[in-house]
Amino acid sequence: MEAKPGHRELDQGESALESQTVVGKRIEVSLSQDEDQFRILAESAPYGISIMAPDLGFEYFNPKFSEIFGYTIKDLPDKRAWFQKAYPDEHYRKKVIAKWKEDSMGERAFREKRPRIFKVRCKDGQDRSIRFTAVTLKDKRQLLTYQDVTEQRKARVALKRSEEKYRNILENIEDGYYEVDLSGNFTFFNDALCNMLGYSRDEMEGVNNRQYTDKETAQEVYKAFSHVYSSGQAVKGFDWQVIRKDGRKRYVETSISLMKDEEDKPIGFRGIVRDVTNHKRMLAELRKSERGFRNLFEQSNDAIIIHVAGKIKDVNQRACEMLGYGKDELLTMEIKDLHPEKNQKESKERVSNAKTGKPLQFETQFLKSDGVPSPDGSSRRTASCGIRAAWSIT
Repeated sequence: MEAKPGHRELDQGESALESQTVVGKRIEVSLSQDEDQFRILAESAPYGISIMAPDLGFEYFNPKFSEIFGYTIKDLPDKRAWFQKAYPDEHYRKKVIAKWKEDSMGERAFREKRPRIFKVRCKDGQDRSIRFTAVTLKDKRQLLTYQDVTEQRKARVALKRSEEKYRNILENIEDGYYEVDLSGNFTFFNDALCNMLGYSRDEMEGVNNRQYTDKETAQEVYKAFSHVYSSGQAVKGFDWQVIRKDGRKRYVETSISLMKDEEDKPIGFRGIVRDVTNHKRMLAELRKSERGFRNLFEQSNDAIIIHVAGKIKDVNQRACEMLGYGKDELLTMEIKDLHPEKNQKESKERVSNAKTGKPLQFETQFLKSDGVPSPDGSSRRTASCGIRAAWSIT
């Protein structure tokens, strides 16, 4: 026969029961507090949050979820409804489901964050790029967060396209492009600049301007870049001489602009480099040719007058002597002022009928400074017509 429990045992049992009840109430309060804290955080979260039960039914959407997608719990009672509405394209839906199953299987799925980015069709018909992060809890419920990254992805795509366009332009222009740090070392450049200096890309990386200039030019370059640094004003058309890898010297025309970081602090310089060596040679040859022409012009025994649209632009010494005017005085006159009134119409018509670049010879009278016609009453006049007309009087 079993012994009945005594008062002592009953007291102990009741005490244990009361203790369990207290603990249970404390756990219940703790869980309630945790849920309240979670809800407070979820309601104000800047990203969407959902909780899905093990049977794949949704238990909770926070306000941000509905703001992003436009759906409520009534619209999406379970995962199946979500897949149907969020991914209307069947092929894409199968891909998303396969990834979801992959992330939800095995022990690794528990408490492990597995971010994915998918394109989601919202209730208003718009597609948005969403970064999903799923965490499977110990009770097999799934906590998911949804971050709308549509604008970031658009910006990233636009930036990539811009960079590609920028790079294509730089690689296809004939001019060189450079970026250097504050010490003058190359940090970025295009192929045209490599070709201009005769170095490969690997050789150009980190090269300082002192390596391709002489000592005097290096000082001029330092002064130009220092001015841009201190003033913040860009410089255009800075001419200097560079020395190619093969030792040949070239003249370049460079623009210099200051580069700054996000905090507006100077970090380097950038600009365009143009090889003007051939241009300088042509200018030198042109000046040489002009000097030769000037010598012939001044030493000619014929009087030569150059005018544009009748306005006298230049005369040689022989013309001054023949007509009795000083050069400065003739340069204020028009060609008609040198003809008697009766000859002006005829001279104008003859010059107008002349072909461009073809010499035209005819006789006419010129008036000297004292108003008297040329000594024999006429002079032979040769006119070469074009933008300028050169008259040779013999």
